[in-house]
Amino acid sequence: MPPPPRPGRFVPRATLVLAGGVAMFFAVSMAYTAPIWLEPPPEGAPEGYVEQQVQNRLKGKVVPFFALSLVGVAVIVARPWKK
Repeated sequence: MPPPPRPGRFVPRATLVLAGGVAMFFAVSMAYTAPIWLEPPPEGAPEGYVEQQVQNRLKGKVVPFFALSLVGVAVIVARPWKK
């Protein structure tokens, strides 16, 4: 009787990469915008001042941050140095 087939490892790793990539993206984005949302808004600042400043700081960086987060987590999950 042949041994049972080993379960595939792609699905758990792909899920780990996607979930880890999203988590890393949020962590990197929060760290990148931390100087803005940690400071109190200036006197007389309009409503939504902090949100506007965060949006301005992240403008054009969301897609690269997300892509680099996915690549970073994929490299960690693949562990090429352990082969």
